[in-house]
Amino acid sequence: MLKFPFNDFRPGQKEIINSVRDTIRNGEKLMIQAPTGFGKTVAVLFGALSETYNDNKRILFLTARKMHQSIIYDTVERINAASSLNIRYTGINGKNTMCLIDNNIDADIFNDFCRTMKEKNLCDFYNRTYNNGKTTEITNIAIGRDVSKPENAIEIAKQFRLCPYEISVLNAKLSKIIIANYFHVFNPFVSYPFFTKLNLRPEDTILIVDEAHNLPNMVMDINSVSISLNKLEKAYKEILMYDEELSKKVQDLISSTKTIEKPKII
Repeated sequence: MLKFPFNDFRPGQKEIINSVRDTIRNGEKLMIQAPTGFGKTVAVLFGALSETYNDNKRILFLTARKMHQSIIYDTVERINAASSLNIRYTGINGKNTMCLIDNNIDADIFNDFCRTMKEKNLCDFYNRTYNNGKTTEITNIAIGRDVSKPENAIEIAKQFRLCPYEISVLNAKLSKIIIANYFHVFNPFVSYPFFTKLNLRPEDTILIVDEAHNLPNMVMDINSVSISLNKLEKAYKEILMYDEELSKKVQDLISSTKTIEKPKII
């Protein structure tokens, strides 16, 4: 039986739990504003679980930054302990932060690097995780361990020499709760493959957005295209080895960028 993980409810928590349940039941949207320390996370998550525990709906909990995910992990574990249950959950971070290959690839282009490595059969970690599109025996052993948190998935993947990201994805397919970041849903180039790979159906997914006041700026950043001077300089060093004519154009672009004067503040 699902039980609230604390002896007493703080003022307002029961109202949030009931509002969350009603919102899910009616297919509506809900915004909650309460001060830090109020206990929003446990109230929202408990409300969502109590409404969906016995059905096939899954909870996708988004945080602005991965350091905020630990609060969600702790909350789920408290609910499990209080209820004597084992509600499965998975935290997923970006591929670049979980990769075991020693690389200095910029996060913006890491997915292209990862895809190329897999397509050319160059990633031993991925090749040990899957064989002809199916999970290997050693992969099945690994996901039988506690790989709920990204750091656990990375440690176990190291032991078995598997891909930590793929281990997390496989565990997420079996999980009631998936903890990810804004990028996984609000970047259109990421959200479709993410939902597809995790067998998530939007109509059966309860979306919880933590710290939603960050959402407008974060979504604009996620979907904005930009290139920094540092990236241009890295590109120049790489292109120089393969294409002298193109590297000259990049060098000219760097030089012209450096000559741009900063606007004067009046």
